[in-house]
Amino acid sequence: MLEKCMERHSDYYLPFSMRRKLMMKDFLPSTVWRDPGESVSPNEVREEEEKGEVFSAFMRGGGCKEPFTDWEDCTDEATNVGVFAMMTKCMVWMLTDHYRPFLAAKKTAQEHIEKELQAFLLKE
Repeated sequence: MLEKCMERHSDYYLPFSMRRKLMMKDFLPSTVWRDPGESVSPNEVREEEEKGEVFSAFMRGGGCKEPFTDWEDCTDEATNVGVFAMMTKCMVWMLTDHYRPFLAAKKTAQEHIEKELQAFLLKE
């Protein structure tokens, strides 16, 4: 949907389209994955954040603001789900006294939701 919208408003997005491959070469590797052992300076982090802000402002400035915002929301949700799942797996793996209360509360809440859902589905 976003790509089609950009095609319809190609006069605005043409400079972006022409430089897309170059930008993705620079932008994507730095945001998709980074070796946890890799040292990153505060300036590098700031530069990456600025690239993301410039890109977002550019996309919102054209006729495809709404699809871009929807895409951002979708990726934010997916990212958060993945990060939370990864964090939870780490906490389960570590299973120290430090994380035990959180994991117990999470398990209790999950069991409660499952029971409520089963009760709701049985009513129908």
